[in-house]
Amino acid sequence: MGRYKFAVVSGVCLSAALAACSNSPKSPVSPDTSAPIVEAVGPAGETLKIAAPATLSPSGGVQADAALVLVAGNVAGTHATFPVSYRYEVRKPGGAVVATGIVPAAAGNSTSIPVSTALDFDADHTWRVRAEYAGAAGPWSGDAAFRSSAGGYIKGSEVFDPLTTGMTAGIANGPVTFVPGVGIRLDTNGSYVAYELPVTLQEGEFSFMATNVDEGNPGDKSKVMSMAEGFGDVTDNDYRQTLEVRGRDYQGTPGTISYRIITGDSREEMHRISDAPRVGHTWTRSDWYFFKMWWRTGQAGYEIREGSPRGPIVAAHTLGTSGHPYRPVPHVVYLGSPNTRAGFLNATHGGMTVKNVWVSGSPRPAFPGE
Repeated sequence: MGRYKFAVVSGVCLSAALAACSNSPKSPVSPDTSAPIVEAVGPAGETLKIAAPATLSPSGGVQADAALVLVAGNVAGTHATFPVSYRYEVRKPGGAVVATGIVPAAAGNSTSIPVSTALDFDADHTWRVRAEYAGAAGPWSGDAAFRSSAGGYIKGSEVFDPLTTGMTAGIANGPVTFVPGVGIRLDTNGSYVAYELPVTLQEGEFSFMATNVDEGNPGDKSKVMSMAEGFGDVTDNDYRQTLEVRGRDYQGTPGTISYRIITGDSREEMHRISDAPRVGHTWTRSDWYFFKMWWRTGQAGYEIREGSPRGPIVAAHTLGTSGHPYRPVPHVVYLGSPNTRAGFLNATHGGMTVKNVWVSGSPRPAFPGE
């Protein structure tokens, strides 16, 4: 009798347990209609119960900015709410995927997706996007067509200029040669490219890649890059910033690196002239080098690397400046330098070839080949 009562009680307990289980929350991997993930593969391979996101921009064949940002319309699960991420693909007309990645969905109605991969300039592309969660994926959106950036621009306090497309966003002065797919060669000490910024950049960087930089090039205190207030001689400018690679006519050691910034007054007694220690270096003419000057109120410096913006450091220095902000009006940026009071040998590092110019307060974007 005791065994019978135990069996009945046990049966009741088992029934109660089953009922409790049936009322418990659904597993996210259950095939139940309220679960986000399905076991059966959908018609396009999807395994997530969610709609395809909308491709908001770029679309319709418009030409995109150099800093490409895709915008996808946010979607929610069909029967449940769960956090998704968006996987994107950028493809060439033949279907080859040239950029892909995944980002978490942003709050609101849309998600912006920065694309860090450099695309071919002025070329047709398409992009698509899908939602993903816990290893499962929803359907792909339709393809949105756009054309990649045509190349250089000057917008506000920002310059983007590849120089590999046979044109420049700046103004070329003196003898220059566009080398197809390579960059612009500044043929003489009197050659330079000027960029006038519509808006002064008080904090940021000026950077580019250059080759044919060598201590054997003609020049004395020759400038690889420079900035100033307005046009003219940068050497005694109240907002001078120069990075030099001294040429074969220099009375010291050719190839020496020199950097100077002046933040608002070129008179020595104002203590706004700041110099980095000079650094000797033996250059390899055929190599590419990354040159960068950066600045903010109270601090500035330069950086030179081999091969790419992430290559080994050739030379770099950070120095303190006065508390006066760097705010030239107008703010003019140069590849090389205009003629100086000491003559053309103290202007541009003649013979160098430059590409992938970036001036901005934002991080440097990817350029093709970097």
